[in-house]
Parts: sequence; C-alpha cells; structure tokens
Amino acid sequence: MLAQAVDGLIALGLFFFIGMMLAKRFGGMTEQGFNLTGLPALILVSISLAFMLAYFILLEGFFGVTPGKVVAEIRVTDPAGRPITMRASIIRNLMRIIDGIIFYVVAAFCVILTKRNVRLGDMAGGTVVVRREQGRAIRAGMLAIALLVATGSIWGSFAMREAP
Repeated sequence: MLAQAVDGLIALGLFFFIGMMLAKRFGGMTEQGFNLTGLPALILVSISLAFMLAYFILLEGFFGVTPGKVVAEIRVTDPAGRPITMRASIIRNLMRIIDGIIFYVVAAFCVILTKRNVRLGDMAGGTVVVRREQGRAIRAGMLAIALLVATGSIWGSFAMREAP
C-alpha cells in the first residue's frame, strides 16, 4: 500500500499537469484548478492511464522497482529471485485493470487468499514481490523525489494557468 501511495503521488502530479494543459486549451479553468467534461476529460483520463501503465511496465521491466517500491523496500522478481522480463512486466501490469478494482480490493483478496501472497497480475506474469532492504537515505531520497515530482507538477500546473 505504501508503494501504491508513493507512486500515486506521481500520478496525481501528472494528472494535474495534463489536466491544466487541457483546460487551458479547451477551456475549463477554475479557481481551484480545472473542470473538464466530455472529450477533454476522456483525453485527460486516457493520457494519464497510458502514462502510468507505461511507468509501471518500464520501471519494473528494466529495474524491478518503481519509486514507491524503493520506499516500501520491495522489488518484483521471478519466483527464483531473478529480474523479470519485459513480457512479464507487461502482463503483470495490464492485470492492474482487474487487480485495481475498488482501490485494489481484488488484489488484496488475492494476496490474502493465495499461498504465495500474490495478486492476479503476479500469477499471470509469473512474478513475485519480495522484500529488499534499502538504506534509509535511499528510501528518503526516493520519497523526496516523488514528492518533488508531485508538488512540482501541481505547482507548475497552477503557474501555467496564470501565464498569458
């Protein structure tokens, strides 16, 4: 849950940034941010979801971790402890669509009910999430980066709104 929360901060920053760009282009700026409906809202959701899917696929496929996983001291591997393949990462992360239903309740039930404590994406991708201790400085640094990305994106969104 900690990993999802940290990665969610990055997603939130991205969502605000893209939302403000679209609101500036299509109208929909408000004092609090933006209000998009119809096609601009669909574009916002589509771009945000595509970016986050690519974020998880690429970072887990190449490094086995996302910033959130570094903070939570976990890593994605194959059952033998080796790095996962890009194919496994794609399958694992496409299953987030099902695992993520109702704020990852489906994933939570799978983790609780399976012997190896894995979610559907791990079963389909042939992956496991394992503990990997990180130094306190590395964890703090990665959390700081995630917070900077999120706040920088949101701050930049509002600064963009006020630009002519």
